[in-house]
Amino acid sequence: MRKLLIGFVMLIVFVVAGILIVPSFIDWNTYKADIAAQVKSITGRDLVIGGDIQIAILPAPAVVANDVTFANAPGGSESEMVRLSSLEVNVALGPLMSGDIQVTKVRLVDPVVILEVIADGRQNWVIEELQTNDTGSGNSIDLTTGEPASDGADLSSGFSSGPGLQLDNFEIVNGSVIYRDAVNAVEERIDDLNATFKALSLNGPYESIGSLMLRGIPLSYEIGADGVFQGRTIPVSVLLRSDKAGASVAFNGNIVNLSED
Repeated sequence: MRKLLIGFVMLIVFVVAGILIVPSFIDWNTYKADIAAQVKSITGRDLVIGGDIQIAILPAPAVVANDVTFANAPGGSESEMVRLSSLEVNVALGPLMSGDIQVTKVRLVDPVVILEVIADGRQNWVIEELQTNDTGSGNSIDLTTGEPASDGADLSSGFSSGPGLQLDNFEIVNGSVIYRDAVNAVEERIDDLNATFKALSLNGPYESIGSLMLRGIPLSYEIGADGVFQGRTIPVSVLLRSDKAGASVAFNGNIVNLSED
């Protein structure tokens, strides 16, 4: 009986070790086409991973993808809506075992994001979900939130459903965000964006510190937001500095009526 128990324990150890170690030896680049096909089936747009993919489980789950692009909407000013040199995601193993998600690090290097209103009024960050619902009709998804696009968002219950999510460090290195509105002939852009974001949970509190270039003026900022209160109100504090101009602006207040248009 004792030998049987020892053998059973050893079997479990080998199985767990295999689950944790084997992924490090798999050539995940062979799955690029499968990943791209899955994204295409959901969004109708092309995802291209031009560089290597690396996935590891130990000492903590981590994914690294290099040279990534995501296609723009038809009629957009450029062929790609998003492009970046590398994407790195690290997740804590312990909370994952209990069903929660603690993202210890997300790092985007040289990301360029183009948000635009196309000449016919379409917004490129809203895509048509190709998979249909029970009624047979497709859904629109807002890429800026990941939620179904609708005339209004019901946030009265906050973000309490689903597993717990904690974001320890979201880092952007040398990013650019470009906004174009072909209908009103407007273009604005943020360059040299270097920033970190933190969120204790989906309900907050949230924190971001960084620097950027806006209209040729170097700026630094600090943003803090407490948790979502009753799903409708977020207390916010903002500090914006310009060392070049020797000026700063501070704001403290509340964003209200989040559950309404």
